[in-house]
Amino acid sequence: LQKPGREMLIQTLLNLLVIFTVVVSLATAEDAAAPPALTPSAAQTSAEVGRPFTVSCSLPSAGCAANYTASSLQWLSPGGSPVGLNGRISSVNGSLVCANASLSDTGNYNCSLAACGLSATAYVLVYEMPSYAAMLAVIYSIDGGLAVAVAVLCTLSLVLTRHSAANAIV
Repeated sequence: LQKPGREMLIQTLLNLLVIFTVVVSLATAEDAAAPPALTPSAAQTSAEVGRPFTVSCSLPSAGCAANYTASSLQWLSPGGSPVGLNGRISSVNGSLVCANASLSDTGNYNCSLAACGLSATAYVLVYEMPSYAAMLAVIYSIDGGLAVAVAVLCTLSLVLTRHSAANAIV
């Protein structure tokens, strides 16, 4: 490159370096200024029908939330209504507590601290285990019925065979 072209290339590279440094500085400043978030104990919780489940929500120790306790947190049900209205699910010191899960409890629960504009979501999946005892009873009754049918057919076949043999001799 000629001298003026080389100087222009160097100046362009220096300008790009300055722009990159400014962008990185701004991004770091934005990350540092971002408000702390609420954190659920698990993004997803599973519970069997009839069993209890608990989901906790933690307050950050900095920012607006530092002025509040866990009892200030409010939980909203998947339908958007505050928990605790039906008596089975309640909010106890920042935790969502259910003593007896039902299939209708499945969904996204929202933990919030409205005074600070903070919220977090936790998904609860309530499942029902299949009744293997009922399935085994059906299988055994089918197997038992088949065994009886086979026994009846074998007996009938034996009787008919003997009857045919007796008629053939006479």
